[in-house]
Amino acid sequence: MYCRGRFGIVKKCMELDTATRFCAKFIKSRPSQKEEFKREISVMNSLHHSRLIRLYDAFEEPKQIILVME
Repeated sequence: MYCRGRFGIVKKCMELDTATRFCAKFIKSRPSQKEEFKREISVMNSLHHSRLIRLYDAFEEPKQIILVME
């Protein structure tokens, strides 16, 4: 299952070892936006609150950024 938004696509995913479910957000990006995304990832990693979605992992590909979240 997936949802499409203005900036990308969100898909359900699961870690095979633990069967933990996550969401993966695929965001199209240009090379000029990479630093901005890295700052956002840094901020997301520093925030810890029960009402905020926690960033589990992030991957960088040439044309997109993938954010894996709870």
